[in-house]
Amino acid sequence: MKQRFFLASAIVALATALPATASAASMAANIASVFQLSGKVFVFVTNIAWDGAPSTCTPGPEYMIDPNTAVGRSQLALVLMAKANNSRVYLVGDGTCVGGGPSGNIGESLIGIQLQ
Repeated sequence: MKQRFFLASAIVALATALPATASAASMAANIASVFQLSGKVFVFVTNIAWDGAPSTCTPGPEYMIDPNTAVGRSQLALVLMAKANNSRVYLVGDGTCVGGGPSGNIGESLIGIQLQ
C-alpha cells in the first residue's frame, strides 16, 4: 500500500512539475515575413518541418514576439538576421494562442529560437 501511494505521489509531482509548454509546437523553418502590428511582431514561416505535433493555433503557422521585453528584442534580432540571410531557424512556441495578428490570424507566442 505504501509503495502505491509513493508511486502515485511521484507521478502527481512529476505531472505538476512539467511546464505548460510541454504541448507547444516546435519546428524548423524559414522566415517568410515579419509584420509589426499594435506593438507586437508577428513572424510568418515557410518550408516547415514540424518537430512533433503541429500548433493547434489556427490558421498558423505564425509566431508572436513582444518587442517590449529584453527577450522579445533578442528574438526579434535573430528573426531579422535569419530573414536577411535566408537562414533556417528552429522555433519553439509556448502553446498559448494569441490573436490580433494581421488579417485576424492567431499565432503562438514564441519562447525560443535557434539559427541553424
